[in-house]
Amino acid sequence: MNDVISYREWLDVWKSISQHFDVITIGITGGEPFLFKDFIKLLTELPDNITYDITSNLSLVNVEEFLSYEKIRTHCSGIACSFHPSNASNSEDYIDTFFEKVRKLTVLPGTKVNFVPVVSNLAFYETLNEFCHKNRISLDVKKYIVLKNPLNNAHEEERIGMGIGSSDSSSLNKSNMHEKVSCSAGLSHLALFPDADVWPCYTKAALGENYLGNVLSGEFKFNTEYMDCSYYPSCWRVDYHNVNIVRKKKN
Repeated sequence: MNDVISYREWLDVWKSISQHFDVITIGITGGEPFLFKDFIKLLTELPDNITYDITSNLSLVNVEEFLSYEKIRTHCSGIACSFHPSNASNSEDYIDTFFEKVRKLTVLPGTKVNFVPVVSNLAFYETLNEFCHKNRISLDVKKYIVLKNPLNNAHEEERIGMGIGSSDSSSLNKSNMHEKVSCSAGLSHLALFPDADVWPCYTKAALGENYLGNVLSGEFKFNTEYMDCSYYPSCWRVDYHNVNIVRKKKN
């Protein structure tokens, strides 16, 4: 299986998955999604019951072309526009171009800016903050630090949040750190990789656990029940103030 499959194969993947659900929401991230040659063409041909949000650094996005498609305007819920000071292209010369692209993309309801600083480098924060405040754009400035080894069940997470619309930086409730939970991964949501391999979530994929198969090869099947998991405290997708996980009932 090639690392990157064709746009036609991707379309077949999503047509196959879309038959199992009335409504599907896709989170498209990377890497950089717009590196995919036929990305916009794929978006315009996805089944009508699929909506999506995209995470992009905008460096390859022609905003005018992107927004010219009615299918994209009605099915894209928004773009998380990532700004990384560690990227040499995200310099002071680029920031005005980035701002202009973000400004145009705000016609999509869920557009926001993700600012990913290097360690404590917040050199661009004041400029970004002022721009987002002026244009009523949500700004997320977050840094996640996972300490110790999660495989040893000795892990904790420090969340640092700042800026408009950032998540609450309250500390994690550590009383639930090692409690096993029943998770809906693989049942209500999936992690789909560029080669069409499917895992319940990205944590399970990294651990090599609970492989669900490859959509194109016919091995893939959805989970039929909740999955036991003890890794959720280190799961990067978990919002501890709105946990999308069902705790097991104790006997």
